[in-house]
Amino acid sequence: MFLTMIAFACADNQLQVPDFDVQALTISTQYYNDWSNTVHTIVVEESYGDAQMNVGAALVPSDYVLIGGGAYTTNTSAGGYLTGSYPYLPSNSWYASSKDHWSADPHTLRVIAVGLKIDGVSATTLRNSLQFVNSNWSSPVAAHPTNSISVSAGYNLISGGANISWVNCNGNLLTASYPSGSTWNVASKDHVYSCPANIQAYAIGIPSTISGFNGQLEVTFPMAGPVTSNGTHGIATGTPTGWAPASVGGRATYTAGRLFTTLRPPYAGDPTGSQGIVKDMKILDSGSTYLYASSIRKKP
Repeated sequence: MFLTMIAFACADNQLQVPDFDVQALTISTQYYNDWSNTVHTIVVEESYGDAQMNVGAALVPSDYVLIGGGAYTTNTSAGGYLTGSYPYLPSNSWYASSKDHWSADPHTLRVIAVGLKIDGVSATTLRNSLQFVNSNWSSPVAAHPTNSISVSAGYNLISGGANISWVNCNGNLLTASYPSGSTWNVASKDHVYSCPANIQAYAIGIPSTISGFNGQLEVTFPMAGPVTSNGTHGIATGTPTGWAPASVGGRATYTAGRLFTTLRPPYAGDPTGSQGIVKDMKILDSGSTYLYASSIRKKP
C-alpha cells in the first residue's frame, strides 16, 4: 500500500500534521464486534521499514471512523523509541514516529489504527458526533515536558495520543500517554543528551447516545499494572468479553529513564490483547509500567 500524506490545518487550532511520502506495507486487518453485534471495530496495521528515524501512518477504511491506535518498533537491539503516536480525524489516520538514540539502530515502525462502525449510523454522522481536541504546542519547552487535554462533559474519553517536537538536538522520547478520567496526559524526556522539547496532547471523545443508534454506548478503560522490573519490560492486557477494542495508553515511572518502544492495541500477533513495552537506554534503571486499554460496546 502506497500512502502519500499531506499537511492539514485546522482553523480552530492550527494543528499541523507532518508531510511524508513513504512506502507502507499492510501487515494485517482484524475485525471485532461487541456482544450485540451492532458495534464494530477494525484494526489496521501498517509497517514502515528500517530507518534510524521513522514516521508513518495507518488509515482506516472510509466506512469506519478513526477512534484510536498505537505504534511499536521491531527489528531493534539498542532500541527504537517512540516519539509520537496520535490521531488525526480529517485523514481518518493514526500517525506515529520513532528514533534510535545513542547507538545507531535502524528499526521497523509499525503503526496501528482502529476504526469504529455502528449499525444505523452513517460514517459522516458518527464522525460529526465525536469530539477531537488537541493542546497545540502549549507545553513549555523543557527537558521533561508534560501536557494534557480533556474532552467536554457529555463525552466519554475513548483514546488520545502524544507528539514530541525538538529542534537542533538529539531527541526527546515518550514516557507517558494515558487517560485519567476525561483527560489525556502525555510526557517525555531527553536522555543522556540534553534536548529540551515540547509535547502535544490529543484526545477523542464519544457521546453515549448517537442519532440513529438504537441504544447507548459505553467505554471501559481498565488499567493493567503496576509491574516493576529492571531492563526491558512489557505488560499486556486482554479485551474484555463482549467488548470491541478501541485504543491503548501507557505510562512509565523511572529514575534515569524508561522509554516506550511499544504502545499497541490488539494486532495480528495478539488479536485479543494490548501491550506496552518500555526499555532502559544506556543507563540501567528500574520502575513501574502501567497499561490502559479502552474498549467500546452497546450498553446491555
